[in-house]
Amino acid sequence: MERRQLPPGVTFRNRRDRDEEASAAAKELVRDFRFRPWTSSYEKIHTVYDWICRNVTYDKVHRKNPYYHLCSTAYAALVQHTAACQGYCTALYRLLREAGISCRIVTGTSSEESGELHAWVIAAVDGLYYSLDPTWDAGGDEYRYFLLGTDEFADHIRGDAFLTEEFLLSYPMAERSYNLSE
Repeated sequence: MERRQLPPGVTFRNRRDRDEEASAAAKELVRDFRFRPWTSSYEKIHTVYDWICRNVTYDKVHRKNPYYHLCSTAYAALVQHTAACQGYCTALYRLLREAGISCRIVTGTSSEESGELHAWVIAAVDGLYYSLDPTWDAGGDEYRYFLLGTDEFADHIRGDAFLTEEFLLSYPMAERSYNLSE
């Protein structure tokens, strides 16, 4: 898997052994999903997102502990099945990349949580990027933050690094949410 520079606000907080275990878990999960060459990007994203939202719970115990960083890792989400938003996003990122989907972790703030730091993922479908927030959709019966366009994702405020012309040209965002029937 290709290594990329982490976005602003995201700090790599994993030990090598945990990182290797998280990578192995991601590879095994994607293999278990049994994607075929004709599996669409939408189907891959939906399958991965569904797995994250149904199998990872939010780590409320350690969320505010400044000395406990494990909940911010893909290892926490993929192996321990409990994480904070950065853990959800790094796990989703790893699974999507393993499945061949172009994606990025985006950081900023959430207006719903009084402007707290937050992370989410953007993923490409048919040449445009859509926003996904597995942290807010986890454990719910329906997905409110799945493949949203910029018009419907207003309660997430991007950090300045994700508003530059260079970023927006590299990751062209859809204005409207993805519609499978289209």
